[in-house]
Amino acid sequence: MSVEELEEDFEDFEEEQENPPIRCLSCSGTTFGSYLYGLVFPDEDLFAQIGRGDIRLRGCCIEFDSPQWFCRTCNTDHP
Repeated sequence: MSVEELEEDFEDFEEEQENPPIRCLSCSGTTFGSYLYGLVFPDEDLFAQIGRGDIRLRGCCIEFDSPQWFCRTCNTDHP
């Protein structure tokens, strides 16, 4: 695989990560929250987002297949 092909694959991966899925594969729900990884320095806005269920904290270990989104209806993880 050439460098150009790898760059294109990475760009496609990044684009997929920016937008939540259209529908949950488990329940067909359309409301998603995102996971936040890494060391977090929370402020009032972040606490509010966590309280509403918009964001969940996942810790510092990020794997290639770590989920980016979760369904807010059934809690299923989505890549």
